[in-house]
Amino acid sequence: SSEAQSSQLEAQSTSQFFSFSDSQKQKDSQVLNNPQNYEKIRFLALTYTRLACIFSDKLCFSLAQELDHKAYHAYRSINDTISFLYASNNLGMYFYADNKTEQSRYWYNKTISESPQDNIYVSTAMNGLAQIYYDEGKIDTAIYITKELIKKSDGSDRCSFEYSLAEI
Repeated sequence: SSEAQSSQLEAQSTSQFFSFSDSQKQKDSQVLNNPQNYEKIRFLALTYTRLACIFSDKLCFSLAQELDHKAYHAYRSINDTISFLYASNNLGMYFYADNKTEQSRYWYNKTISESPQDNIYVSTAMNGLAQIYYDEGKIDTAIYITKELIKKSDGSDRCSFEYSLAEI
């Protein structure tokens, strides 16, 4: 649509304005390589995450992926498990939205494998994998995953997973 094209052009203009200079990359690297900079690292990671969401909304997925990848590594460096799961799950969504199925599958699986327990990010990643399998025509696998999500879900997510199953 013309609205999507306009949004993408706006995002591309913004991404050209918001470029990562070598000196900025070096400063970020110095902060990230010093674990004693916990608050600075967390702030930097939160900034990357928020900017990634903004660029994703503007359909500028490559920049959203780059920013969220930086956030993922920053969160990992300070052992912020919930936040790096959030970032890895977002990467799965951004790659899926950008029609990069294998990268999306990689990040969804990473979210699941790195999670110490079931949580909303595992459920979202499993739902994303079910969508990928559905798109690939692997309907039985998509149904199986969605039924597993329904079994594990509490009341709040159950309805959306049941809806997903009905659509399959």
